[in-house]
Amino acid sequence: MNTLEFLSKLVWPAIAAVALIAFSKEIRQALGRAKFKIRLFDTEIEVTRDEVEGLLKENWEFFRPTLDQWDYLKRLCDSPSGTLARDPNKPDDLGMLRPLRNAGLIAGADTGFLQDSREVRITPLGRFMVHARQKPK
Repeated sequence: MNTLEFLSKLVWPAIAAVALIAFSKEIRQALGRAKFKIRLFDTEIEVTRDEVEGLLKENWEFFRPTLDQWDYLKRLCDSPSGTLARDPNKPDDLGMLRPLRNAGLIAGADTGFLQDSREVRITPLGRFMVHARQKPK
């Protein structure tokens, strides 16, 4: 392959890279408006990335975990099983755990009720929030 053929093969990728850089703001805006389908409770809905982001931010503004709650969520997330043991006969921890459960960040792992559970598990939303908080800004 001679130099001219080599350069001709590089022209279109270079033009594409320049176009992506030049129009990156517009591309991000278009992707934010692009709709995708989510299936929840046997119902399929269409949402945009911006709608999901807004929903998560709004929910997060409504509930702000304390440092103890963050520590608990992180320990759950770091646990290989995603669970931590608790003694249902010592309900002292329920004051800290119930807001996390109500926000959908944790759940009882072995029963339908947090107060009766011997284990607490982190939910996918809880894991997502822990990872989001740990990401560098």
